[in-house]
Parts: sequence; structure tokens; C-alpha cells
Amino acid sequence: MVSKVTPCLSFAGHYHLTFEEFFLFAKQQGFNSVQIIPDQYPNLYSDLKGYRLNNLRTLKQSLDIEIHVHNVFYDINLVSLVPEVRAFAFDITRKILEISSELSAKTLTVHLGYIFPGWSKDNMQNMRFWEVVKQSLEQLYDLSKQFQIPILIENGSYYLTTATSETRTPLHLGISPYELHYLLSLSNNTLGIAFDINKAIQSGYPIDDFILQISSSIRQVQFSTLNRYEDVIRVIKAISLENEAIVVIFEGGPLYSAQALKLLNSLGRE
Repeated sequence: MVSKVTPCLSFAGHYHLTFEEFFLFAKQQGFNSVQIIPDQYPNLYSDLKGYRLNNLRTLKQSLDIEIHVHNVFYDINLVSLVPEVRAFAFDITRKILEISSELSAKTLTVHLGYIFPGWSKDNMQNMRFWEVVKQSLEQLYDLSKQFQIPILIENGSYYLTTATSETRTPLHLGISPYELHYLLSLSNNTLGIAFDINKAIQSGYPIDDFILQISSSIRQVQFSTLNRYEDVIRVIKAISLENEAIVVIFEGGPLYSAQALKLLNSLGRE
């Protein structure tokens, strides 16, 4: 039995809206929890300041909704071997944490970044890379403590391909369940996991392998299509003994949000 499921609606399926419009839509649909992604105009993190940020904070309070935040991730690399690139990525992450703090966000979800496959095959580069990964994990935990916001690592499904080949080589960190487990051990289990069901399917690894390797650290479950709901149930039931309250984020579009909410509310009563 799951003691508490908190349904959360992600901005991922609503990029045509401002955050203000998204808050109102989510509440109208019956969601009391939302996840925002401040990575594009007019909702880019640099747009959320002054009067705009005050309005969002006031709207959040009047609607009585909780907020989760997803970091920028397409263009930054928190584990880059180039110190200046890594510093740039952390500077953006810090700014997003500042906004998250202003909005009393419950969590920040991050993708750690990537290493190009050719580098990982070189012993020296590979050794340096994992040293940097450990440093970055420690830095993320320090930021988490400073802002009092749990930071969650999301699994990925991002592979490197060429225009002339269908061969897939892992690019981003955290694609495989075994690598996620290793990342957690490097962080001394100070960070949690935001587990994306659809990305797990796309990665090619069985759901049960993820459950075996990282179930005790999963703090959120995400899905973007209703035909993955059975997988959501399986994961939630597997981790419910470890978690008294579980946030489940629906990343699908507006046509399916009401149905997703109904399914998640029924699960919370099981």
C-alpha cells in the first residue's frame, strides 16, 4: 500500500504557456503540485526576477500549490572536464536554486551532464572524469544544504549517434541503472533520484533492473504517456516501503492531464 501519492503536473507538456498561465491551468485541472522548467523565454530563469517573481510567489500562495523545479540541462554540463564550462553550469544551477528558494520549491531535478565516448576510452581521461564527477556531486550536495532544497538526479536516455549510422553510444551520465547506482555511491547517497519511466524504457534497460539498483533512492517518479501507467504502478509499489510520500510527475500534454490525475488519485487510495 502507498501511504501518500502527490500528483504533480510538469511544464514539459505546456511550453505554449507562461508559468502564470500554467499555474492556473494546473489548479483548474485539480493539481496541487507543479514542476516548472525555466529554460526558455518567456519563462527563462533570467526572466524570473523582480515584479515577475513576486507575482509568481503571490500566485503560488493564493492557489495553494507546491512547486518543484527542473534545472536547465540541454546546454550545460555539470561534470565537464573543462573547469570554466563546469563553473558556468554551476552558476546557472545556483541561479535556478535562488529562484527555487524564492518560490519555496520542494525539489530541484538535474541532469549531471555528459562525457564524449572517445574520452571515456582513454584511461587518463576516464580517471579524471570520475574525479570531476565526485567533485560535482559534492558541490551539488553543498548547494542542496545551502538552499535547503533536495537535489535529485534524473536518469537519461540520451545517446550519441551520427548522421550516417544508427549505432547508439551512451552520451549522458545516468542512462543505465548500474551507473545511477554508482553515482549514488559516489555521492554517499546524499542525493536522490527522479526516475523517469519513459526515459528508462528508451534507454533499453529493464524497469526491474532500475528497481533493483536504485529503488531506495527514488524520490520522484515521472511519466509522459498514459500507456506507461502500469509501469508507474509497478515502480511505486516497489519503492513504497522506502517512502512514506511519493511525488509522481505527469509530463504529458494538456489533453491527458485530467485523466492522469484521476489515475494517480485512485492509486493513492489503494
